[in-house]
Amino acid sequence: MIDISEEQLVKYLEDYADGKITKTDLVKMLKTDYRGLNSRIMKMSVVHNKLYEKIVQSHPFKQKGRDDIDYEALMIYILKNDLTINDAIEEFKISRRTIQRRVNEIAKTNPRLFDLFKRATLNNKVGKSNAGLKAEIDELEEREVVISEINESREEFLGSIEKEFNELVLSGMSKEKAAKTLGYTKNYIDKILNELYRIKIEKDVIQNTDDSNKFKDSLKVDVKPIDSGNKEDIANNTEKEIDEEIK
Repeated sequence: MIDISEEQLVKYLEDYADGKITKTDLVKMLKTDYRGLNSRIMKMSVVHNKLYEKIVQSHPFKQKGRDDIDYEALMIYILKNDLTINDAIEEFKISRRTIQRRVNEIAKTNPRLFDLFKRATLNNKVGKSNAGLKAEIDELEEREVVISEINESREEFLGSIEKEFNELVLSGMSKEKAAKTLGYTKNYIDKILNELYRIKIEKDVIQNTDDSNKFKDSLKVDVKPIDSGNKEDIANNTEKEIDEEIK
């Protein structure tokens, strides 16, 4: 990364948070890579926590996959609401590859749902109505598609690797050997830990923001207008679509 003053870096990050420049722009301007930039942004969070909170809210960290979603429930939701894969991707912020992979897995555990989903998907692909599938879709039992702000299972998985790695290092093993013992390279362990720490920091930002809003709400007082004899009422007026068949 180029030698740059903290003041100038803050200015660049403010432009990034405001959407004036992209992360790719920043990487080029600072002559670094994405990992180096992410590391610098995380360090800035200690001193410039408000700026970091703004960055997190405008550019939330995209985790690798989402395993905290009931994908059967998601498929039923898509069918019941006659949505496309692109609609689901936009609403639930899931990658197309993840949906394809999980849908294919459900072909083994719930072939009836998979077959119905496949036929509906192909109809959407060619612009054909799913009216002919309505009776079968109506028979499906709909349940809530629960999704958390942070991928809890991903955090748990990364945390288990961190714990094992730290235990080996504390036993006197070098970091390189500890990583190799776990079946990884030291560089890959660094990436894993970097992702875990970003998840934790973002989780803290979300939690602190929620707590702050709850505290502010607790201070609100309902103020009723003084009755001046006026009888006037006061009203309070808020898919690449699955371009290929799912095999």
